[in-house]
Amino acid sequence: MIQTLLICCAVLLFATFFLTWWLAEKIQNVSIVDVTWAGSFFPLALLYSTALNGFAVRKVLLLTLVGLWSLRLAAYLYRRIQSHHPDEDSRYASLRKKWGNEASPRFLIFFMVQAVSVLLLSAPLFLIANNSSEIVNVWEILALLLWVVAWMGEISSDRQLHAFRSEKQNKGRVCRTGWWKYSRHPNYFFEWLIWCSYGLWASCAVGGWPGLFAPLLILVSLLFLTGIPPSEKQSLLSRGEDYRRYQASTSRFVPWFPRTKE
Repeated sequence: MIQTLLICCAVLLFATFFLTWWLAEKIQNVSIVDVTWAGSFFPLALLYSTALNGFAVRKVLLLTLVGLWSLRLAAYLYRRIQSHHPDEDSRYASLRKKWGNEASPRFLIFFMVQAVSVLLLSAPLFLIANNSSEIVNVWEILALLLWVVAWMGEISSDRQLHAFRSEKQNKGRVCRTGWWKYSRHPNYFFEWLIWCSYGLWASCAVGGWPGLFAPLLILVSLLFLTGIPPSEKQSLLSRGEDYRRYQASTSRFVPWFPRTKE
């Protein structure tokens, strides 16, 4: 049964990301892959909660939290893409320019890799939904509290950045309000904390330790691959010396007090 479930999830993800790639090619905007990536975790949580024999209360709670996080993030990313339409995210625009005539097949491979990443990262959700224990221990409670803190932090940092960029006089300037005064990427930090909460929650199940790999993979991706490096590269290009001063004074990831007064 579990093998069949995982195969169905894999087929669903590959089909979804293939259709997203096809649509991206039609509109010449690969940015929509981020929306699909974020939104894919809710249907997986729904499938896991329906098919697995875990404790019903735990599954309902899992589905609620993943739905709140996954669908909010997907909606936020969609609105951001709409506000920049038809411009493609600078990360993907640079890849399109670099790959030239090979961009289309290479992006297809990229989309399929994203599908695999969603399946692998959903491991904590699978383990939580499969946990049949009716005892909720203290570590699960701490994981839920961490999720609440992280979710609120992610929402507030996204709203602060949106409000800043909505003001015309701030065009080309660096956001230093709210959480952005203490971290150059507070949205990424709180996103990582959400994954930490999933990993901690999953580890409470018997044999649930593999769930801890998800926050580790997310951390590596944010710090070294698709998160901070391309974001900072683009910020340096668009904001120049102002962003260099921001880098010199503000924590890269974990919120902390500014090092110098600007």
